[in-house]
Amino acid sequence: MPRLYLHLGLHKTGTSSLQRYLADNRDALRDHGVLFPRIWIRNSAHHDLAEIVDSRALKSLVTKQLATFAEESAGMETVIISSETLALLPNPRSLIRYFPNHDVKVILYLRQHLAHSISWYQQSVHLSDTTVPASEFLAKNGLEFSPVVSRWRRAVGRQNILLGNYDRESMSGNDIVADFFDLIQRPELADLPRIGWDSNPSIGGNLFYFKRFLNLWITRSQCREYELLFTRLAHENNRFRGSLGMNRIATDIWNTVYEHDRHSLQREYGFDLGTPPDCVLGAHMPEMSTWENDKELIRTRIEEEAPEVRKAADRVVALC
Repeated sequence: MPRLYLHLGLHKTGTSSLQRYLADNRDALRDHGVLFPRIWIRNSAHHDLAEIVDSRALKSLVTKQLATFAEESAGMETVIISSETLALLPNPRSLIRYFPNHDVKVILYLRQHLAHSISWYQQSVHLSDTTVPASEFLAKNGLEFSPVVSRWRRAVGRQNILLGNYDRESMSGNDIVADFFDLIQRPELADLPRIGWDSNPSIGGNLFYFKRFLNLWITRSQCREYELLFTRLAHENNRFRGSLGMNRIATDIWNTVYEHDRHSLQREYGFDLGTPPDCVLGAHMPEMSTWENDKELIRTRIEEEAPEVRKAADRVVALC
């Protein structure tokens, strides 16, 4: 029976980098007996697979898409499907049932809770219209991992759950691609060409501070329309990347919040996330020593590339 690996993130665990690698090397992987299907692809990942799980999906659409998948995967010994959007499905069996002819293995990468939540917060400010402070975002959106893993365990069985630790010091080669292929016991496939850049960086520093206030005056659709502008700025300037820091008192509070989940992962799955940090090191946001220059640089780029939101950028400059 051919094997199907369902790589489900979690989000902010190197998913974009891995998906880009898999998509860029689709033909080479196929030569090695590994299929990264074209069906359901959106932005280098299989995000559109969620369509067939939706109870409102037309039966004819589901049948057509599954037929396309069957044709594409015919004769392949290994299939990799990757989408972090599927990880939080309330009923994973609604997806697994569509692959009765495959030996399904579920891959979930986890990371230290606080690092995960902070990175998620930074992405939400970057890609959406989030304006709330970190403490409020974490209180509303913090994710416990063991319930997610348990839902998938009930769907495929404990023996078919593969957990990875998204910690650069412990990953094979300090790299998500190398670690992933070690996890599926195909380490030779991590040496294919790498093309392009990290398409999903965490914006930081004064760029993050500027964008958080800009979100007060722009729409969510505008956030999505101009997300690449902020991605380019992050790549062009080291000061505009990196994690949001957190002091020892706040870090201790959040470590206590997630203590039960860490113990559950250890007890139920033998999975150790490692010792939680005493504090989270990161850039100052804002960094006042460079704020005046940085906000003018950002406003100038917005005027050039996103004139529709220029007035909102002017407000940030005037008020901050």
